[in-house]
Amino acid sequence: VILVHQPTEKGVETLANRIRERIANEPFVDGERSLNVTCSLGAAIAIPGRRERNVGERLVAAADQAMYAAKTNGRNRTVVTSLVSEEDRHLQQQVTAHRFSRWLVQKRLLDVPAVSRALLECWGRTIFSAHERLPPPFSSAPLLPLPGRAGLRHRAGHWHLVGQALAVAQVGMVLQDQDQSEDRFGVLAIRRQLLTPAQLVHLLTLQHECPKQLVAAIIRLGLIPPDVATKALEDYSAEQAALLGSSPALVH
Repeated sequence: VILVHQPTEKGVETLANRIRERIANEPFVDGERSLNVTCSLGAAIAIPGRRERNVGERLVAAADQAMYAAKTNGRNRTVVTSLVSEEDRHLQQQVTAHRFSRWLVQKRLLDVPAVSRALLECWGRTIFSAHERLPPPFSSAPLLPLPGRAGLRHRAGHWHLVGQALAVAQVGMVLQDQDQSEDRFGVLAIRRQLLTPAQLVHLLTLQHECPKQLVAAIIRLGLIPPDVATKALEDYSAEQAALLGSSPALVH
């Protein structure tokens, strides 16, 4: 069983096919015999509900069914099953499209392997503590306390504060709404007209990938000169602000 961090359907399929092709191209030697081995892979992707506790079981069962479907349909192939709702899939696609890492590749400032190195450099550091450790000019706004809240709800609220999209009192109202609802933080914030859909997409993008943290990693790794990296962040922020119809403060 392989778990993939923040997957997309296309990314999971690409990874599974890479594994499958590597196995098919690798000779297995048994004494004097060389054996060609192939495999069929099944994959599943899901976005768990706020209070869902059995997403692991659902994923394993769906991936298992997908694997048997791959075998039934000819073997040596990959089948990917999505348990993501159409609404969540559309939102995920928008978030992926607005990521700073993708922007860097589209602008040909970095290639995919280089961006992947920078993202790996970022992993292992919690997003919030990394914000506090970044050197100027990459330090972010201070985190504000939300007494009595913890876990993912706490972190979601913090991101809206860091993005300067909501005030502490507004975050508190949405968290209270969540006590009576299965809906996610962003959905409830839009329902209260505290956020626009475009702002939600951008804030979710920041939650998954912090541009300032990524720039700091790029500079640490020496992938591009610091002045080029800083200018890239400024240009990306300006473009996002224009799309949002807001000041760059929300973007950073």
